[in-house]
Amino acid sequence: MSSNRLKVLLVSLLAVLAISAVASGSASAHGFWICKEGGTEKYTEHLCKTKAETGKWSYLPVEGAEVFKFEGTSGVSKLESTLSGTRVIIECKKDKITGELEAGGKTKNTVIVYEECKLFTVAKYIKTLTTCVVPNITTSKLNDLLVTGKGIGPEDEFEPAEAGGPFAKVVVEGCALTSTESVLGKQICQLPEATVGLVEHELECSPSGGALTFGGKPASYYGSALVKLENKWTWGAE
Repeated sequence: MSSNRLKVLLVSLLAVLAISAVASGSASAHGFWICKEGGTEKYTEHLCKTKAETGKWSYLPVEGAEVFKFEGTSGVSKLESTLSGTRVIIECKKDKITGELEAGGKTKNTVIVYEECKLFTVAKYIKTLTTCVVPNITTSKLNDLLVTGKGIGPEDEFEPAEAGGPFAKVVVEGCALTSTESVLGKQICQLPEATVGLVEHELECSPSGGALTFGGKPASYYGSALVKLENKWTWGAE
């Protein structure tokens, strides 16, 4: 082989390796598993609780073009930051989450709607309810990806589907702190029992997993949700 042909071959090989590295960097080493028809475990129903020779359900990975819609609800969620130099807490009584699980440990079209929100100021360790009005907060479309966590199972990393776009926009009105501010960045949330097959999984979010800003200032997020598949099949993640 001539030296010129060898150089061309090496350049081509390096290009393929570079493309492969970029592709693998965006993929998750984890994936979702769902109790669905097929496989060899032979459970009798979509909960994968009872085995029998006539069973036709098994825990199988989400793969190919499969998409499973999910939904969830939450209790109180909080965003702590500063607004116009004042330390504030935006507290929402409840929220609703929807989205779609897919292969590769990914979800898409995730949207969270926060309801019954209020704004508190904090000064000298005293939390005070303001007269500010905070309308329902709807996030942008979010993507999330299973990532390696600190425990035995994966955690869930959320970020805007639009690169560099806002996680959400928060409107504050009817008071001296009136403004519209963007929440930017990403948030990692824990799935405490990810490796256990459950109909409903708890999702826990805390500042330790956050890299968020609110109006350009560091922000901390607290919240948890109970998430289930729309079809109510048992699921988990590894």
